[in-house]
Amino acid sequence: MDRGIRFLHPGYECPFNVLLILPRTDPIPRPVEEISPFKSNWGISHATALVACQIIANNRFDGFFSQDPEGTRRIHIDNVPLLEHNEYYFIVPGPGNTILVPFSIGKKVVNGNLQPYPVVPSFQDWAFPHNSIPSAWRSVAEASTSVVPAGTNRSREVPISRCPISNVTWSRQLCHLVPQNERPWYQFNAMDMYQAASVNSSIDGSANRCYFRSDVCTALDQFIFALVPRENGYQVHALQDWGPWAEFAAEFHGQTFHGQVKAEFLFARFAAAVFSLFKPFITNPEVRRRVARRRPRSLGESSSPMFSIKVEWMTGKELCSEYAEADEEDDDDSVGSDSSGLWMSRYVRPKRYYAP
Repeated sequence: MDRGIRFLHPGYECPFNVLLILPRTDPIPRPVEEISPFKSNWGISHATALVACQIIANNRFDGFFSQDPEGTRRIHIDNVPLLEHNEYYFIVPGPGNTILVPFSIGKKVVNGNLQPYPVVPSFQDWAFPHNSIPSAWRSVAEASTSVVPAGTNRSREVPISRCPISNVTWSRQLCHLVPQNERPWYQFNAMDMYQAASVNSSIDGSANRCYFRSDVCTALDQFIFALVPRENGYQVHALQDWGPWAEFAAEFHGQTFHGQVKAEFLFARFAAAVFSLFKPFITNPEVRRRVARRRPRSLGESSSPMFSIKVEWMTGKELCSEYAEADEEDDDDSVGSDSSGLWMSRYVRPKRYYAP
């Protein structure tokens, strides 16, 4: 079995159809008699992988996984909560439940051509799905507001808050869930509405901030993990387990988050992490892609919302020009906190923030 699970777009030919590769971080319970060296005992949460692909497909929360590109061998989440095969196709239903793929199996025809479903090329192009984030992210929100009991400062006898993941009181650092350098995205998506209980409704408001132990903060800012909903609240989900981060995944994956933040900001942070993993799909200079990009409205257009989403074909070279990494001078992946968003600016953001 492969170390990671590949999630494929049915509208492109192999090997250019890999949307995401996510590591096998969730143990699969098996009876002793079924344990075999030829069968992986690790998989990934169906719900987590599914939402990741739905976000990439422009918030298509009706999408599902299938073992074939036609979508006839659908994988139902209630029957298969943990995915364990090497690859799955992410299927988006079209009008009349047809499948939006481009080849002979496709049914969606535009100007005589079969069209694959569009993908959002970057976090900055992604529109936050107000009032429609998956119910699982909201249903555990109340359960996730419990706080780890504070320690006590013996000299002053006052509570000391703890890191909501590592449960330590020392070496804590302030982190932003929506990174600070994403202020334009924050404003364009009116995220201030989720700061109702905060005096400061900007990106620096309390609902978008949390104190983590410094190494946990570094891992969060480099998208090594995200916080995802589980039955007993939000938990750490390791999205990368290569190199030194394998140790982080082994220690913290599945750890319960004991904090007080809004579900909407956790969902936005999860999306930002997903787009960092999705970037190779977009930046292959030899492959043409159908994408959904943000387009600011002109002064003569409706003022609400401030932007629209434009679906278009772009060549690989055009996508690289917009979204490939900037110059890698002074490249250093060992930097600490990225509270100002420098790591994200270098590796995730497009070179030009808004599409024309």
